[in-house]
Amino acid sequence: MRPKDESRTLILLTNVFPFHDWEPFLETEIAYLTGFAAIEVFSLSVTDEHARIRRTIENPLVDVHRVRRRPHWRYALGAPRVVFHQEFWSELGMLRRTGAFTFPRLIELTAFLSRAIIEARDVVRTLRDKGVKGRPILYAYRFYYQPYLAHLVAQSLREGVIVARAHRADLYEEVSPTGYLPLRKWSLRHVKRLWLVAEHGRRYLAERYPDCADVLEVSYLGSRNEFGIASRSQSRRPLRLVTCSTMVPVKRLDRLVRALGLVDPGSVEWVHYGDGPLRDELVALAAQELDGRIDYRFAGALGHDALMGELWRGGFHLFANVSESEGVPVSIMEASSFGIPVIATDVGGSSELVGSDNGTLLDADASPDAIAAAVRHFQSLDDDIYSSYAAAARRTWETKFDATRNYARFASELAGF
Repeated sequence: MRPKDESRTLILLTNVFPFHDWEPFLETEIAYLTGFAAIEVFSLSVTDEHARIRRTIENPLVDVHRVRRRPHWRYALGAPRVVFHQEFWSELGMLRRTGAFTFPRLIELTAFLSRAIIEARDVVRTLRDKGVKGRPILYAYRFYYQPYLAHLVAQSLREGVIVARAHRADLYEEVSPTGYLPLRKWSLRHVKRLWLVAEHGRRYLAERYPDCADVLEVSYLGSRNEFGIASRSQSRRPLRLVTCSTMVPVKRLDRLVRALGLVDPGSVEWVHYGDGPLRDELVALAAQELDGRIDYRFAGALGHDALMGELWRGGFHLFANVSESEGVPVSIMEASSFGIPVIATDVGGSSELVGSDNGTLLDADASPDAIAAAVRHFQSLDDDIYSSYAAAARRTWETKFDATRNYARFASELAGF
């Protein structure tokens, strides 16, 4: 790393942010990004629907530039130009040599490159109009096509240092519909640093690309808690359980519903925050499994501040996350910050947040019976033992996932490149 140079520009490539509600944790991080002359935020692939909502950024250095998402046919028309990029032929050769070539993967590679090429032109045009100079830092908040876009921008400007973050869908190839993410090795060789949001992610890439391991570093995301430790009834009869997620298959809320159908009648009160395409299906399942057995409520999606207020005042004894895949679940960080113990499946970086002192880590494919047993365990604990779990949950957040500490450290490191 170079000494911090406050005359440099940070070029931040985001996924729609600050439009709509995407990338909520970048909203926290960006307030800590200082030490630059300016921060040019390029919101990539923004639709008119996204643009109806624009969040306020609490950083006076920031200027936001919307990069419009084109219709699919527009990216398709740009596809023929990918054949003029060496990376296309190198990647195609790798797929054929390794026996990984399929037509869907060819389509994904072509779309990946076409999107980067088209959107990079918009970014370069804006930067030239603004007269950006001085070896800027290009920070790709997602590790998909954004690092390649950053490479094209740096080539056009004839200077620039490329760094990136990786989370979940932009990291784990098996969660992609094709089981493939283009230009993995190429991207790792062209970034000066790739920050992973969990040690699990760092190991995942280091095992697959050992010759690129030196660019990998863990930098935890973080949450803020301006409320303090939540108050709750000492009695856990009924035990107040809270979950927070979108209603999509990967979150396996149907499995949680079936688990709660196995606990003693009247022993649990459950509140879920979040919405999504499976809402109607989950409401119907809950009516079938839970009506007349336990109290439950689907509270819908809330803004972040409102949700934090609900976690603080809701009197919750336990938080649950039974996902089949995760990066590092920020919802668990947030629950821990209030001193709420957690049960979670051992997927992604969950084991870095949940241990035997602050919750229960379940098998990755935990059954409804196992989930129900974990809920009963916390209901049956002696008050002093339960209080020790709650204190450990808060301590985990304070030492590892406090946004002020984590983002200040990250911002200092970023400014030094």
